[in-house]
Order: sequence, then C-alpha cells, then structure tokens
Amino acid sequence: MTPVFLFWDRPSRPHPSELSPDDLDKAVFSGTLGGSAFHVTLGGYIATGENDRQVAADNLNSFQLAYTLLRAFPLDPVGPKELDECVLEATGPSIRPFRGSIGRLGSAFASDRKYHLEFLGELQPIPTFCDAKALPMVVELGDRMAQSGYQVLFSGFLNANAARGNGERIVAFVGFWLLVELVVAEELTRYLTARNTQPTIIEASLRSWTLYERIALLKKWNVSQPLAPGDPTMFSRAELGEIGKLAKVRNKIMHAGERPSDQEVERASTLGSRAMWRFLRFAGITYGPYVATVDTIQRAFVTKYNLP
Repeated sequence: MTPVFLFWDRPSRPHPSELSPDDLDKAVFSGTLGGSAFHVTLGGYIATGENDRQVAADNLNSFQLAYTLLRAFPLDPVGPKELDECVLEATGPSIRPFRGSIGRLGSAFASDRKYHLEFLGELQPIPTFCDAKALPMVVELGDRMAQSGYQVLFSGFLNANAARGNGERIVAFVGFWLLVELVVAEELTRYLTARNTQPTIIEASLRSWTLYERIALLKKWNVSQPLAPGDPTMFSRAELGEIGKLAKVRNKIMHAGERPSDQEVERASTLGSRAMWRFLRFAGITYGPYVATVDTIQRAFVTKYNLP
C-alpha cells in the first residue's frame, strides 16, 4: 500500500470538508494491475495484492507513471521498502493499514486519518482533484506498462522525472541517460532481428560497439522509423547527434564526479522522454486514446464542480 497524495473525488462528495476520516479508506476502484488485485481509495491510496515487494513496487509505479502521463501531474516513485501493509475489508470495500514505517509521511497519513483529512482541506484550491471515473483508463494504461516487458524502464523514467523535479541533477541525468542508451540498443536489436541476424551475433556486436559506433550505425542504416502512421517517437539525425554530445557529459559525471548543469539535465530529459515514448510504441501501446478519454472525463468533472 502507498499513498499518492491525491484526492480521488466522487460526485456525492466533491470536497474534503464533506468527508469523514473513514471515507478516505473507501475504495473507488477495484480491479487488477500487473496480474494482481489493485485498489484505489477515495483518500488517494493505492494498494496491490502482490506479495513480492519489488514486483508490488513496480506495479504501483506503473500506475504512478500512467497517472503522471494522463493527468500531467508528476508523482514520485516508490521503492519496495517504502510500502505499508494493509488489509482489504469485505464490507465496503475499504482498505485499512496495519503495518508501516512511521518515519514516512505516508505512514503518518495511514496512522492518522484525521490529520490526512485536515491536510487535504488545507489545500486551496486542490490541484489534484481527479474524477474517479478516469481511474479505469489510468489503471488500464498502467497494467499494459506493467506487463509490457519494459516495466523496469518505465519505473526508471518515473525515478528520473521525480529526481529532475526535486533538483537532483546527477540522479536525473543518469536516469534519463540510461533510457537513451537502452533505446539505442533496442533499435539496433530490432533492426538486426528483422534481418534474421542470430541473437548471439547481435549480443556480441552490441558488446563490441561503442556508443558512438552504435549511433553511426543508426544513421547509416536509417534505423529509427515510424512504428505506425503519424508516429512521433523516432529519433532524428540531429537528436542522434545530440546523444553523442551528451555522452561527454555522462563521462564527466561518471569518471570525474562532475555535476551536470540544469541545461544538460533538460537536454537529457528531452531525449530520455523521447526514449520512454518510443518504448511505449515498442510495447504496442498507443497513448492518444487514453489521454483523449481521460481529458474528456476530467473536463466534464471540472465544469460540473467549478474547479480550477
């Protein structure tokens, strides 16, 4: 279980002042994500039935990233040691925490629902209101990412994005850079596989090629191509050249202990984000229908309750 510090509304209770502490535990969504039970409460808590803590954290982070993308509101990732344990009550249903690390703010919320409710009520206006009707689409996107085979990469993007927002320049740059290196390798792997190159040869080749050689081959073979009509995720030749330039920044960080500038982090963020979108395409996930549906739901919700 983990709190997302959001307030999930339902039509009958549009503001925290109309809630009781017990209302925060009531589930507004119950389904599955990553092959395990998944629940979201009115108070903004998410819980998974997955017992393996690392898998549970990865599944929750898939939801966190889906929400980040669909609502344009960045959520922080969670690690396996940050998770509280909870029980799902049959009547309601509602989720009750029973074990957690009291040193975490999330656990403070879990232990004192009255404090959580007061905290929500002090947010004027509440920028993270989200109609619970949007949850099925958010969970569906999160579920597809969790089962895509690229789950670790998506979690890596969420970590890098959170570090960028927190001003952790080294963590952010390295996180985005890892995505860039991985997408370069994936592009070459897919290109060579399509030409019936043996996996052992591909693996040996990737080990022997430097990053600069890989980029040169991407350009020479014109590897980065649309994966569907209107696909905007390809890397242009100019962007491939930018990767080569940022490799020097990466080397200074790793070998000289230098801190990247804000501008260098932003450049890495742009390329890392492009890599994340590319991996979504590799997974066969088309983002447009999700954002269109969620935006329609949210616009109606904001209009109905005159929210900012």
